[in-house]
Parts: sequence; structure tokens; C-alpha cells
Amino acid sequence: MFPREAVLEPGGAHQLLLTAYLPEGRTEDVTDQARYESNNPDVVKVDPSGKAQAVRPGETAVIIRVATQALSTRFGVIAKPLRAFPEVLPRNFIDEHVFGKLRKFQILPSERSNDGEFLRRICLDLTGMLPPPSRVKEFVADKDPAKRDKLIEILLASPEYVDYWTFRFADFFRVGGGVRTPPGSDA
Repeated sequence: MFPREAVLEPGGAHQLLLTAYLPEGRTEDVTDQARYESNNPDVVKVDPSGKAQAVRPGETAVIIRVATQALSTRFGVIAKPLRAFPEVLPRNFIDEHVFGKLRKFQILPSERSNDGEFLRRICLDLTGMLPPPSRVKEFVADKDPAKRDKLIEILLASPEYVDYWTFRFADFFRVGGGVRTPPGSDA
């Protein structure tokens, strides 16, 4: 499958190419024998010949089926290319992936949040609760440059974190979702 992933501007197009590697060592172009389907035709449309046409900004996959095989390729459609992407220093491996994708899709990273926004977001993300007013005042007044990292460690070690994520994963995995029969019933 070529390309495995591509970025286009609205109105841009890219021809998908599909090569079969046969058991006897031959290769064959099977582009015209495949069936193509966009997961989101509002972002990228693909015709029966495998020509992908960018429609509007977004990201989607195109599923390709041929014989007994299925594979996919990813397309991103950017609104307007940036003249220069800012140099952003990652703090961890997750930042490297996030900034790489932002760069690929020509999306400017957001400005750093202020302390109040950060506190609200991290508390909701890790514990599912808003921070108490006393913690807000204390955090905003704190001048320690490492206060965000320290807060994350405190929240990750809290019983609220354990409770919240236990609930989230139990819901996700449908733990305890069966019908229960009351004790002593004949059902």
C-alpha cells in the first residue's frame, strides 16, 4: 500500500497504489482490483480507482480490501500550510508524538495554560473532581517552578485518582454489568 499516510490540502488528490507480493516471488499492481472506502468522506473521498480527494480539514482512514486481505492508510487534510512551525521543546515522549502530529497537520500548539486552568484540567482529568478553593489559592500563589509536576505526582498517589479510574475502567470493561438475582429468590 502506498502511501501508508499522506497529508493534503483541501482539493488536493493522491492516487493510492496497491502492490501484491505473490508466493512465487512476483509482484503485481492490483490497484484496480481493490475496493476503497473512506471512513469519513466529509474529509477524504476515494473513487473506485483508488484516487483519494481531500474535501475539508480533518483526519480519516481509507480501508482497502482486495481478495482476502484488508488494510488501511491514513489521510490528513490541512486547512492552510504554516510558513514556519515554531520550535517547541518536548518534556516527555508523549510530547514528542503530540508535537510531531501537530507539525504534520500544520496545527499551532496552544499557548501554555495559566495555573488556574492547569489546576482545573489536571484535577478533572486525574480525579474527576474540581479542586477545592483552598487548593486553588495555594497553587496559584505558589512560586515553585516544579509545582505542576509535584501536583501531578500528588494526584496520581491520591485515593481519588484510584477511585475515579477504577470507576472509568469498570464502566469501559462493563464490570458488574450483569443482571443480579437477589439472594433467596428462585430466579
